[in-house]
Amino acid sequence: MGRGTNWQDAVFRTAFQHQHQVAAQGGTEKVKYYVSGGMMDQDGTIIGSNFKRLNVRANLDAQLKKWFKIGMNTTYTRTKERLLHADGTEGVITYALTTPPDIAIYDVDGNYTSVVRDGWSSPNPIAQALSKDITMKRNKLTGNIFADITPIKNLTWHTELGYDLSWSDAEVFTPTMHLGNWNQDTNFASWQKNTSKYWQFKNYITYNGSIKKHSFTAMLGQEAWRSDWDYTYQANANLPNNTIHLPSLGSSTPSIKSGFGVTTMSSFFTRETYNYDDRYLATYTFRRDGSSNFGPENRWASFHSFAASWRFSNEKFIKSIAGKWLSNGKIRIGWGQTGNANIGAYKWGTTVTKFLVGQTSVAYRPTNIPNTSIKWETQEQTNIGLDLGLFNDKIGFTLDWYNKVSNDMLMPLQLPSYMGTQGNGSSRLNAPWGNYNNLQKTGRVQRKNFPPLKDASLSPRVVRGVHTLLHNCLEQAVAERLILANPAQGCKLPQLEKREMKILPQEKIGMYLAEAEKRGLLAAFYLELTTGLRRGELLALQWTDLDVENRTLSVTKQVNRINGKLVVSPPKTRNSIRTLALPQQAVDLLAAEHQKHPRNPYLFPSPKTGTMYDPDAFRRTHDKILKAIGAEHIRFHDLRHTFATLSLKSGVDVKTLSGALGHYSAGFTLNTYTHATAQMKQDAADTIGGIISQQMR
Repeated sequence: MGRGTNWQDAVFRTAFQHQHQVAAQGGTEKVKYYVSGGMMDQDGTIIGSNFKRLNVRANLDAQLKKWFKIGMNTTYTRTKERLLHADGTEGVITYALTTPPDIAIYDVDGNYTSVVRDGWSSPNPIAQALSKDITMKRNKLTGNIFADITPIKNLTWHTELGYDLSWSDAEVFTPTMHLGNWNQDTNFASWQKNTSKYWQFKNYITYNGSIKKHSFTAMLGQEAWRSDWDYTYQANANLPNNTIHLPSLGSSTPSIKSGFGVTTMSSFFTRETYNYDDRYLATYTFRRDGSSNFGPENRWASFHSFAASWRFSNEKFIKSIAGKWLSNGKIRIGWGQTGNANIGAYKWGTTVTKFLVGQTSVAYRPTNIPNTSIKWETQEQTNIGLDLGLFNDKIGFTLDWYNKVSNDMLMPLQLPSYMGTQGNGSSRLNAPWGNYNNLQKTGRVQRKNFPPLKDASLSPRVVRGVHTLLHNCLEQAVAERLILANPAQGCKLPQLEKREMKILPQEKIGMYLAEAEKRGLLAAFYLELTTGLRRGELLALQWTDLDVENRTLSVTKQVNRINGKLVVSPPKTRNSIRTLALPQQAVDLLAAEHQKHPRNPYLFPSPKTGTMYDPDAFRRTHDKILKAIGAEHIRFHDLRHTFATLSLKSGVDVKTLSGALGHYSAGFTLNTYTHATAQMKQDAADTIGGIISQQMR
């Protein structure tokens, strides 16, 4: 370039990238496969750097029998990078910023120039970027092989073998360079190979059952994993030339290092849950864990946990008192143990390192003091909580008290210097790890949820609910003699307005489903309008609940949000456990939906997470559909009312409808849908009157 060299423009460049992907999927009704591959080639923003990647993925699902399913998922990735020493005081970027612009990149003979000013010299940034070779090659293979066996109804055995294998090579070569007054007379080469292997084998046996108002689950499981790693490093200088990059050919003193490690873990565990009428719930968990991070005497430890809750809002005497405003009320208590073994391998024993004695001899010494008595760190936590949901969970309160105790905390022990824990790097012994002291933490957590109001005014229901809450709080203050009288006593409250039941107008149903189809949710909303499922029941459905041949759907569970988490539980009542008959079009739509995500267990998974659909997000989609078609706003629950109303008007008998809705009696169904039955009575009276009138002519 000559004078006026812009070193930054010379070092930095526009980085181009190109990538290609190909995929294929197919199979039969019982066996499905998916295969994909891709490659990417990307230049770095600094000259001489680039990145290449090759990846292959394969998935296989095979439903060999109704009771036997196998599958496989595997991914292989290979990358190659050419790197540069870009950062720091000796990096290419620093030299590009500090090199004077009046120095050319090349001399008249086409060779790299040197940079000399006022007695000092520095390397040519271009020469440095293009001459030094740093190459990194990485390979990674991950995946799993699994099988699901269902020998009897409600009993499932899941077995799985997982693997994560990786290996890499790193090569560094610095050539000799002579750039005028700046010379690098010695070349250097290094090579390092890293390998890691992770294997995991697990088995779960799960049973779900129910007897009248009693429902329960039992799970027995086993997990075992092993992690191996090793590395080899060699380096040397003064190689014969700049063409051969083998460190073993160097004439200087070689540097050779190696290391390895193995960690294993094995666990056995069980979990049992019990639910009575969605009022009394209990869970018990037991684990037995063994880790190679501890010595033979303390390798295994046992951990227990127990939780119970009382949903008092489902009690009849509570519903009669506060059922109008208390939508959810639950008291929780729990106690549990967990263990910590994350200290790394060989901390209970000792490792050996080598060091030079003089110029020719090599000796070995231990690097740390062993401690065979080290054992698991344990945490015990007790928790008591209260959950309140008011006015259909529009207002929510959560109060938790907890006490957490950490026992036998794992940390390096403090030992006196006479035990060899001080000195220089070649002689100092690292202090051993051990169990040291306990830590207790107690606190209170409060959470509340007030969704934004659509307008500035409050409904009579909300006002009365707030008054009840404040009144009870102030009554307690009076009892504790904090105040003399309850100021909320005797307040004039607004009269409650009976909420009118709304339905989706029949002329809007076609537009509603068309908009749902645009959003990829036609099957979900079509199923809702043809079955009247509760929202939690709809989103908890799995493919195992669908019987395509008999065109039936089993409703056995629902999803709720508890403490901010989505939890699957038994349906609202015992009568809610039911089998629904489906129209053929619904079955066809569900089969088409299954093709979109054949490996997902849920009928309608979340498009964002691939897991269970969030009920709140699903409700918001319903609201958006109504807005898009210009329909009056109705609740999602009103789609259930729409199904019931249309069924009655179409001649479906009340007993059949009551069973489909999961009501406890046909009388409850009649009382709920009096608007529809009144019209039916009038139609029946007109029909009978017409028949009698014809006989009088």
